[in-house]
Amino acid sequence: MTNDEQRAALGSRVRSDLGRLFHDLTEIVQPVYSLDDESVWHPFGDIYETDRDLVIKLELAGVSTTDLSISVSGDQLSVNGVRKDVAECDARRTYLKMEINHGRFSKLIVLPDHVSRQDIRSVYKDGILEIRLAKVAKQVLEVKID
Repeated sequence: MTNDEQRAALGSRVRSDLGRLFHDLTEIVQPVYSLDDESVWHPFGDIYETDRDLVIKLELAGVSTTDLSISVSGDQLSVNGVRKDVAECDARRTYLKMEINHGRFSKLIVLPDHVSRQDIRSVYKDGILEIRLAKVAKQVLEVKID
């Protein structure tokens, strides 16, 4: 491998690593305020695949199912809702530490091509929302050459 090829390979690896780092940082750093000054938070979650399903799990402790919505549009699954502050009746509060997000939340997940947009199941238990999308066989289209 020549020096130029080694530099190109190293540059490619660095760009890839930086891309992953920026992606991870955007997942970790959660914006607290949107431009319209309305509080918005993004719940933490896991996304993984089994033999049959794509599974999405989100931490939504304290959220009522009546304040929760799941929708699919094209290749995007959206989970939206609101976590209400149960301590609203306290007349005066002085926070020593504040780590629990309240208010509106949103989580947008781009779906891979190999999952069904119709075969979707969800369960909400113990503060964890689990969404399962069935995998579908990839269809290969044979093109006839004239």
